[in-house]
Amino acid sequence: MRRVLHGDVTAAARALFAVPPAARPGLLDRLFDEAEAADRHRMETGRAHPRFGTGSLMSAALGHPVTREPYLDDPGYAACMAAVFNVLAVRSGQDWGAVPPCAKYASGGTPPGVFEPK
Repeated sequence: MRRVLHGDVTAAARALFAVPPAARPGLLDRLFDEAEAADRHRMETGRAHPRFGTGSLMSAALGHPVTREPYLDDPGYAACMAAVFNVLAVRSGQDWGAVPPCAKYASGGTPPGVFEPK
């Protein structure tokens, strides 16, 4: 799969948001599988995959129905975005589990390395 950009995440989240919550985990796996297959096809043939696109997560996602992009404070859409980020973290070896590491700072702490204005 090609490197992931912001548009890839939002496209995948919009595809997830377009299906019932129970169908989202299966679709998310499928999107990543399709992007991987398309990228292999692209590397072997120099052409986009006829069904799954160019190997980006966005091209795989846009092969499925997607919603218009909702506001980021929509709880359902935020959950879809979080699911995509979680899979990306797991695939990179950073298994966050159910709680991303930044959640421990939600109560007012500051993560290490973050600039604090004076």
